[in-house]
Amino acid sequence: MGKILLFLCIVGVLWFWRDSLRARETVLARCRDYCGRYQYQLLDATVAIHRVRPRRTASGSLALQRQYQFEYSIAGVERRRGHATIFNGKITDIYLEQEDGTRLLEGMPPEDDRT
Repeated sequence: MGKILLFLCIVGVLWFWRDSLRARETVLARCRDYCGRYQYQLLDATVAIHRVRPRRTASGSLALQRQYQFEYSIAGVERRRGHATIFNGKITDIYLEQEDGTRLLEGMPPEDDRT
């Protein structure tokens, strides 16, 4: 019984790791495109995981919502923060902090937000 439980734990960790890599690559590609659209520079060419939490989908099953942070620059002068959220394999929003304190926003939270 102990070997089966160990095996299931290893499989679960491997699934989570693979799923996280896929989500990270999706977010990174979208952030590159998004920054490129506004002629911003995605700094360090990377995104970093900030938060992971379970959330229910419209059908009631559980899925992971991940939030990634990244830094970008408008004119190559200063670093600004942004974040992107991916839920159930789809990017739900991207925020970019602006000079005046406002945020550029793409996307809206899905209607099935029943946390």
